[in-house]
Amino acid sequence: MIMIYKLTAAIMATIIAGVILIWLFVWLNSTKVREWWMVCRIEWAMGFKLYGWQREYILHGGKVPQNPRGKTTAYIIRMLITRTDTDILILDMEDVWYISEQKLPEGQSIVTYCSSYLHKIMRIWQKLFDTGITVRNLIVRAGIDRRAFEEL
Repeated sequence: MIMIYKLTAAIMATIIAGVILIWLFVWLNSTKVREWWMVCRIEWAMGFKLYGWQREYILHGGKVPQNPRGKTTAYIIRMLITRTDTDILILDMEDVWYISEQKLPEGQSIVTYCSSYLHKIMRIWQKLFDTGITVRNLIVRAGIDRRAFEEL
């Protein structure tokens, strides 16, 4: 009788362990967990916590509140981590303007805006890439700077 009890307990423990492993596998492969892990990795790469609307926008392209803080950062991150099968090719400042949000801040020249925007893209790309996040290839022509844009 004791032997049967020990055998039954061993079988039950094996079944329970199997069920736990299956549940864990399903849970880890769920969309919510993958999204949570992606946000954690992005926040680690950037060195700061994202706002709730930024998380939603980066993952799903949701609505952006009126005059939010961090809109450009969220826009660039989303641009870099979505459609990773295509490259971002920047040959001149016109390309920077094309991929930007195309909303020139009041009192800022287009040259200054595009130059700072390009530097933001490159900085964010480097942080995400260094953390191991899959990002789109960023191809920037060597020597692109303000002078190249002013000559247009």
